[in-house]
Amino acid sequence: DIYVTAIDTSKISGSGFNKLFNTDATKHYNYCKYAPGEVKEHIYSSNEDDTCNNCYYVRTCISYGVTGDCTWLLCEQTLTISGNGAMADYSTEEPAPWGTKFRYLIIDDGVTNIGSMAFNGCVSLESIDISECITLEKVGSYAFKGSTLTKIDFSKCTNLEVVEEGAFFACYRLASVDFSNCNKLKTIGISAFGGSNDVLGKCSNLRNVIFSEGSELEEIGNGAFKYCTRL
Repeated sequence: DIYVTAIDTSKISGSGFNKLFNTDATKHYNYCKYAPGEVKEHIYSSNEDDTCNNCYYVRTCISYGVTGDCTWLLCEQTLTISGNGAMADYSTEEPAPWGTKFRYLIIDDGVTNIGSMAFNGCVSLESIDISECITLEKVGSYAFKGSTLTKIDFSKCTNLEVVEEGAFFACYRLASVDFSNCNKLKTIGISAFGGSNDVLGKCSNLRNVIFSEGSELEEIGNGAFKYCTRL
């Protein structure tokens, strides 16, 4: 098994990174500075997400890295974005390094911008938790294009100003979007929740979009809700 006994934290930060990564319980026990008791007792006297209380070993984490001013950590099927500032932007030629097969996404407070095409084509994505991300200001272009989210709740993102072009384009399972309390929201870009004229290209399940009563919304781009036939 491959294991890492230390991580260079000079370029990465956040609670997910001061940890040991190891796929073997015995090797973890041998390299844990504080390992008390037997190996089995040590590994399983951990909290609910299988993190060792002594050295913060996470046995299910598979990859991590840097994205713009932020960091990312992929554990089993959960991707967590942490940091202070903007994520990097991505493209078809240079896709996001975490791939598209995770199921859950957490964006922590401190993140200001979700990068363009960051979660494009994430066809296994079931949920996004941005409940702590009051710092979020922008959702980049085509950030969630073609993803399988069923709902998204921006109600805690009180600094959100812009949802860029195609941010949720062709999210055919998306049923509800909550912008309540997003008083600073000014722009919803072209085709932000739109789609194309085919079964998987339409946002035909979108039924509810909630805006704040005190919204400063100034612009809804052309085709922002095109093919949202159930609104």
